[in-house]
Amino acid sequence: SHPGARHLSELALAIDDDPFRRQIRQAILSQSLETLHRLTKEMPKTPQPAATLWLLGIAQSNTNERAELLMHAQVEYPADFWINFHLGHNLIHFRPSQPDHGARFLQVALALRPSSRVRAHLGHVLVRLNRYEEAEAVIRKGLSLNPRDPLNYWALGHLYCWRGQLEAALAAHHTA
Repeated sequence: SHPGARHLSELALAIDDDPFRRQIRQAILSQSLETLHRLTKEMPKTPQPAATLWLLGIAQSNTNERAELLMHAQVEYPADFWINFHLGHNLIHFRPSQPDHGARFLQVALALRPSSRVRAHLGHVLVRLNRYEEAEAVIRKGLSLNPRDPLNYWALGHLYCWRGQLEAALAAHHTA
């Protein structure tokens, strides 16, 4: 995991005033899959905040359960950036991979935050879907908004690689 992730998780636990979300955070910190599973089953029937549904969703080790929880969260909060981003990411990168379905949620996340790094992720998925022109437009817009972001150059290199432009791919990855 990321070097500062545990520290950030501990900090979030210390300042979070939501009792149910605190239980989720504690289960994540203690890496208790059994507790996370129990909390998922015992989720209060009252509507939960987007942050609670998102946190419980991304904490799932089972990718199907993660997708199911994030889908539920997206229905409840269709305009939440993080829910849409992680749902799209989950659908794209885990089995069975559904890149076309996942791309739609990344597009929603991008619409919510047009200058975010989601452009590079979306460009990468569009390349996998053989939608090269659309991918290039998305990636180039990301480069114009964030010319120093290595993720945009990584996505551009990925596009060039899939097009068979290996020297350009190497140059873009080197820049990244």
